Amino acid sequence: DGGNSWTTVPGVAGPNMLGDKMFFFNADTGIYATQGISSYLVKTTDRGINWDTVYNCNYWFSDIEFKDSLGFAVGYNTVLRSTDAGNTWAAINTFSTSFMKTVFLLNADTIFIGGAGGLLYYSFDSGLSWNNVNIGISSSLDIVDLYFYHDSVGIAITNNNGGVGEMFQSYDYGLTW
Repeated sequence: DGGNSWTTVPGVAGPNMLGDKMFFFNADTGIYATQGISSYLVKTTDRGINWDTVYNCNYWFSDIEFKDSLGFAVGYNTVLRSTDAGNTWAAINTFSTSFMKTVFLLNADTIFIGGAGGLLYYSFDSGLSWNNVNIGISSSLDIVDLYFYHDSVGIAITNNNGGVGEMFQSYDYGLTW
């Protein structure tokens, strides 16, 4: 009906479970990242009618992103990697004890992850190894969104959890900002 009416999907929502991010590969298949006392990555292959848990943990997920079958889910003290379109997940690095807030996959090789305290990491090998980038921002600012609109040109959005933030640009594949 064009989005005029909505129904709750059984088995997805529950007490202490908040949803924040989802990613759909196509009209049928998607992954939903929840937040709560226990957090879940749940997957549908039938347009959201049924959802199956593919990962659960005690972390809060803040973002999820894919390029083809390679995907990353990030959150509090965790970064997860999937190489099979989200069917299975493995923790690859906790990047210290920080809250990672955003992930952007430029392509299947180049991935950026941003987080609390201005942390920014990049990988040029599909997430097998990571490097920290100091973009020179205050540790009171969190990197909350990343986007590259060209292979070499990217934007990082920050805020201080109160709505005040800055925008940074990179013109060299995210190496300097």
